[in-house]
Amino acid sequence: ASELGPALTIKDRYRFKFSYVVDRSTMAPVREILEYLTYSASKRSNSETTIKNKADACYELFLYLDAIDLDYRDICLDTLVEYKERLSAYISPRTRRPLAAGTVKYRLQVAREFCEYHKLIEPRAAKAIVGRPTYGSFPAYSAKSDSELSVKNNSSLVEYIIKDDLNKLMSELAGNPNERGLNYSRDWLISAFCLTTGSRISETLGLNTGEIYAAYKSVQEGKPAVIRLIKTKGSKPRDIIVDRDLIMLLKRYVDSDGPRARAVEIGQAHRSSFKDNESVFVNESDCAPRFAGRTYSAKRAEEHFAAVQIRIGMVRTVPIYDLETREPIGERQVNK
Repeated sequence: ASELGPALTIKDRYRFKFSYVVDRSTMAPVREILEYLTYSASKRSNSETTIKNKADACYELFLYLDAIDLDYRDICLDTLVEYKERLSAYISPRTRRPLAAGTVKYRLQVAREFCEYHKLIEPRAAKAIVGRPTYGSFPAYSAKSDSELSVKNNSSLVEYIIKDDLNKLMSELAGNPNERGLNYSRDWLISAFCLTTGSRISETLGLNTGEIYAAYKSVQEGKPAVIRLIKTKGSKPRDIIVDRDLIMLLKRYVDSDGPRARAVEIGQAHRSSFKDNESVFVNESDCAPRFAGRTYSAKRAEEHFAAVQIRIGMVRTVPIYDLETREPIGERQVNK
């Protein structure tokens, strides 16, 4: 511990178990990896799970360096290119299949981060190496012809939204005020919550009515509307402050006899075992009756948002690569 110095003080700052890699001959932590993981946990606020995954990726990288008899200080861009080809050709002993495209990409990203942290390569110099498709990542791509391939359409959502498109999107989601005075739709409220609080879609869909009532009570007492998110990435609970006007709209949405209430009624009528769902956002009457009133899923939310994006002319494009050189040669639209 005295030799490793500050790298080991990570255990004093984190209550959870901390993953690291040891040298098999001395069983001492590999200082360079431990320093990188310490940096990831303390400066980048990576969760316990992410640190463990990064430790596994560093372990695989050092196994490769040991196999080719190369010191980590001698890593260069060519080394990462060769490492990428090695990962692409590797057959997993557990699945008897090539590594998944996401696994290959993640291990390369960690290798790149490790090298950038130790200043072995210039920042972002290896980004193109990580991004291009390889033979190992071919399952994530679909051949468009005998000489081209492109990313499979795993998502129809655009990757980023400019301000003008955002205004059009929110206007389209808002819909028309209905006869009961409920001015905003479920999807508009979801978008507004994500945009104003920075919450992920999964965290937003995990809201329950009790949290909205508690936040509304705080607003009535003149206090900030604070909601504690429990189901978060990395399972780290955190508090968020919600705009008081948005809390009022969410309270009205939950209490009114609008689309949410009707969906719960339909669910009760078609399933004898149905209980009133405490989730704020549920499947409304635009789905099969047996699914009405159930918690709104991220998959259905993506389908609805993609349909709205297409209606207002927002398109998502992905690059097309040359099958032989793996160089980008064009683009194609995926949310037609």
